[in-house]
Formats: sequence, C-alpha cells, structure tokens
Amino acid sequence: MADRQLTIDLFNDKVSQVWTIDEPEAPPIELTLIEVTPLRNYAKLEREPFSLIFTTRGDFVLPQRMYGLRHATLGTMVLFLVPIGREGDVTTYQSLFN
Repeated sequence: MADRQLTIDLFNDKVSQVWTIDEPEAPPIELTLIEVTPLRNYAKLEREPFSLIFTTRGDFVLPQRMYGLRHATLGTMVLFLVPIGREGDVTTYQSLFN
C-alpha cells in the first residue's frame, strides 16, 4: 500500500470492515471502520480530503500517533489515529487525509 495514494474511493466500500493493528511487540487490536466522510477541498487539492472514523472495544484508549494497520484486502498501511470519543467500552478514532 505504500506506493498507492490513499483516496476516499479506496475506503468507501470498506465501512463495517475490520482493520487490525499490526505492529511488532504490540497485541493485535481490531478496529472497525464505521464512517467515511468527504471533506471540503478548500485548497483545491488533487486528492479530495476525507475522514475515516474507526471504533474499538476495550478498557483502553490508544494514544494519538501513527499505527500500522492490516486489512484483509488492502493489506498493510500506516495511518495517524486520533482518539475523538469514548462511550462505555467503545473508543472512537479519526484519521484525516487532506
């Protein structure tokens, strides 16, 4: 995935699918993609900006940083995840592309 530009079209049909944190010395943690949202393209960028929203369950909150994630069909990619909410044992994370 490193050579491929990440676009909203790549993720649109992946809502409700699972990504797994895939990093050495870290347990695998599953995140579910729940939302793919286009963002306003104020800068008239070639790639339209977009947002991905993931959730995970557990008694933890992952810190804001880059994570190696693995998807069944897309393979491995690195995304910057930011925790944006928590309700009960569900934590929500966002990854922005602009």
